[in-house]
This record gives sequence, C-alpha cells and structure tokens, in this order.
Amino acid sequence: MREGLRVLLETTGTRVLGFASGGELLQALEARALLCVVADMRLPDMTGLELLGELRRRAIAVPVILLADDPDVSVAVMAMRAGALDFIEKPNIGTTVLTHVERLLRQQPVPATP
Repeated sequence: MREGLRVLLETTGTRVLGFASGGELLQALEARALLCVVADMRLPDMTGLELLGELRRRAIAVPVILLADDPDVSVAVMAMRAGALDFIEKPNIGTTVLTHVERLLRQQPVPATP
C-alpha cells in the first residue's frame, strides 16, 4: 500500500518519502522538513496514534493523516482530538489522501530539504 500511495502522490509532482516504521520516520525528521505524514494505524513498532503523539511531543506540527483497516469511532475521535488532519478507512484511500495532499500543497510552500 505504501508503494501505491507513493506512486499516486508522485503524479502530482510531489516528492514522496516512504518509511517502513514510525521509528524510521522519526529518525528521518531530524534531517528533513515534511509537508505532511500519511501513516497507517498499525505500524510495526507503534500505532499511528503513538506516532502522532510523538510528533506532537517533539513539537513537530506537520499535518498527519491516519489510515485504518477497521476504523473504530472512538479511535477516530481520539485521533482527531490529538490533531490528526483526517482518519481514513482503507482500502479506498487514494482519492481522499490525494485531495488532502493537493490542498496542503496549495496552502503551504514546499519545505526546503537540507
């Protein structure tokens, strides 16, 4: 799924980085500025909510879109209260993610990479 989203988002001309885990993303953030984060609720090393919490703990105000196989209303509410931009049910995520990313690109300048 990560590869499919990467290909879809790159059709907009967006530079996309894929990470296999939340820990890999958090390590990469030290060297990069990101426009947004699209994360699964089930990561190998943490949940999407834990990743969102860690980003907020580090004062990283990047928009976060969370993806879920089996969305639970209470989890979706927790995600939105924690600051998630959206909480999207899989498998039909492509258009919704693309719409959010395109909107973010129009609203914000693309961050420079070191």
